[in-house]
Amino acid sequence: MLRVLAVVVPTSLAVCACSAAPEDRWVGMEAGFELEPLRVSAVESPAGDSGAAPTDSFLEPSHSAPAPQQNVLDSMNSQHVTLMTGQRWLDEDDWEPVEDQWALGVEYDASDPETGHGFEVGVIYSWDSDDVGPVDVDGSVFDLYAGYRHTFRLEQQQQLHPYLSVGGAFVRADVETDGPGPDIDEDDSSLGLYLRGGIGFDVQENMRLGLDYRHMFFTDIDIGAVDDVDYDMVLLTLGFALTNT
Repeated sequence: MLRVLAVVVPTSLAVCACSAAPEDRWVGMEAGFELEPLRVSAVESPAGDSGAAPTDSFLEPSHSAPAPQQNVLDSMNSQHVTLMTGQRWLDEDDWEPVEDQWALGVEYDASDPETGHGFEVGVIYSWDSDDVGPVDVDGSVFDLYAGYRHTFRLEQQQQLHPYLSVGGAFVRADVETDGPGPDIDEDDSSLGLYLRGGIGFDVQENMRLGLDYRHMFFTDIDIGAVDDVDYDMVLLTLGFALTNT
């Protein structure tokens, strides 16, 4: 009997000790270590310690608002409306006696003051009257044009604004005769290309005087003996700024 007790008692104590060990170890861990919940650190706001609310957590992806895309036209904040007057010279062989025509026009232009890139669009009307013996002759030309314009920036002379342009135009010409014999009233239209150069000078903050030269070519019309409306033209210009640049 004593032998049985000697075997059973130590075995029972060992089993109890093993079953109590995890609880004892957990208690020991609780006594030795303080477990705290995971804290999510917030990214400090630019305000620092000023009391501003924290921004997004580092666990959350930061999505900054995409920068708005700038329209090309938004940078063209140098804009003008320009009145123009001068002389248009047509081909003498075709247009005599109305080859030298007085011209009036109006134009809108816009450009980027930093790069000089821009565009222009406008209308010009010219006319002349003369006679050949008893026959009165009237001639007129109307053109609607648009093109690329580059304005050069002069660092030392910022009140001067030289420019070059190239573009296309819709041109309509009209010729009328009145006198003995049958009268003529004919017109025709054509597309053409033009090259242009000029310079503007700031006389006031929002007012600009200038001188402009233009050459039109590649036109093709059919009015009697007239087969083109190519021309050279010199204009005086007066521009008014639409923006303060």
